[in-house]
Amino acid sequence: MFTKILLPTDGSDAAEQAARQGVELAKSVGAQVIGVCILAESHSERGHQELARSTASGYTVSGEPSPQPPPLAENADEDNDRAAAISERYLAGIRSAAEDAGVQCRCVYRISDDVAEALVNIANEQRCDLIIMASHGLGGFKRLVVGSQTYKVLTHSSVPVLVWR
Repeated sequence: MFTKILLPTDGSDAAEQAARQGVELAKSVGAQVIGVCILAESHSERGHQELARSTASGYTVSGEPSPQPPPLAENADEDNDRAAAISERYLAGIRSAAEDAGVQCRCVYRISDDVAEALVNIANEQRCDLIIMASHGLGGFKRLVVGSQTYKVLTHSSVPVLVWR
């Protein structure tokens, strides 16, 4: 049935819940999961502040501390390092869930201002046969799986998409 399931995350509770369900489905059908995080190229002060607000509760659904955004970068290399650090923190939840379930997992991140296009491209590159994503994610800041991004993936992907609500 399914052999590779793409699980996008932006660190939101909704994305985390969708990823957990994706790991459970993967376990039940013997599939592997590909965790993915897309970060915007333009790391703006406004976006940084919205990320800080989105993690203000201090904890994710799994009870882990929310990732806190590092300080704004002074140059492009620092921006890329910061993007990698944020992505790794978000992807850690998928890795952990997959490991606990005994599911093979690989994680990738990309920097792109077109989140939906990046997700569709990664699904194709990784030869995924299902994308499981949240119906919405972090609002306002163009990070990943906001409602409009989910819609774009649904309408542009040749890979089936399961939307978790």
